[in-house]
Amino acid sequence: MLIYAFRDAHGAWHGDPDAAVRGAEPGRGVLTLPSTVAGQDPGVFDGQRIEVLYAACDAEPSQARYRLDDGETLLATWRVHELLSPAYQHVPTAPGAARDAPTTVKLEVGGPHRRYELRADLVAEGRVEIAVVVCTPDGEIRGELAGRMDAGDLGEVTRLLTDLARTASFDLAPRPRDLVPAPRPAAEPEEPKAYTVEEKRRQYPNAYKPWAPEDERRLAERCARGVSLRELSQEFGRNEGAVASRLLKIDAEGPAVEEAWEYGG
Repeated sequence: MLIYAFRDAHGAWHGDPDAAVRGAEPGRGVLTLPSTVAGQDPGVFDGQRIEVLYAACDAEPSQARYRLDDGETLLATWRVHELLSPAYQHVPTAPGAARDAPTTVKLEVGGPHRRYELRADLVAEGRVEIAVVVCTPDGEIRGELAGRMDAGDLGEVTRLLTDLARTASFDLAPRPRDLVPAPRPAAEPEEPKAYTVEEKRRQYPNAYKPWAPEDERRLAERCARGVSLRELSQEFGRNEGAVASRLLKIDAEGPAVEEAWEYGG
């Protein structure tokens, strides 16, 4: 038995509530989560009393067990554990952290129709470069999100995204409020594959890789010397959109910056 989905104190479902389960109906239980531990950043669901669904299913199990309020102890799926465990929300925040502390965090979750890959790299001055790629199981890219921020701001940004998913007028993740979600109908054939990460990198070797500070300095220098956006794309192994976005972020100067604005910056 696995805890594969839960409903938070605001009535929103999380995890994999549409997962195919074996058996007539999933089990239900209540789990009261502990409050934030002193000295740690708060987890999104710390201190909440949540409703959980559990059943035998094909979702990937984690090694974490959760004790329900009735005393029953169950394993959780990786997806649920990543949402409930504050440990998965921590990225090194200080340049002076222990020498053996990781400078890169990689997370990957998903189901039969989508995979979500997140990479966070600790860069200079306690900032974190984050890249999120949403793709189908065979690698077709469906969405991308990337940028830099101070590592200390990650907690607030996480809460903003959670609030957005819960309160936005557009339906980001339709979940029933009072009933267990009905199984999804058979998936319709997906549109022809557009491109995969591997295919993208055959054309642009550095696609989806973080920009190193020395790359940014060299990009600014080459731009100032009058190198065009197309030439910069070829030289740095990234598509023109990625180069245009980076030129604007680093406040570069040169003709390619004008191209970057025209490109859509």
